Amino acid sequence: MAMVSMPGTMSEKFLFTVREDAVAQKINANLGKKVALKYEQHIGLPTTCFGDTEYFVSDITVLDD
Repeated sequence: MAMVSMPGTMSEKFLFTVREDAVAQKINANLGKKVALKYEQHIGLPTTCFGDTEYFVSDITVLDD
């Protein structure tokens, strides 16, 4: 995900892991929109059996423009 704090500034990448297919589908359905992610940080992970990052997204909320 590319995070932009102000229009016209460089975006920052936020790498995360999604465990549930329904959440991944919701993210894909809202590509290009402003969203808020609900996530948990598990310090000490990742490992290949849990995910690719230490940030695990559990839900997404689409924000109004």
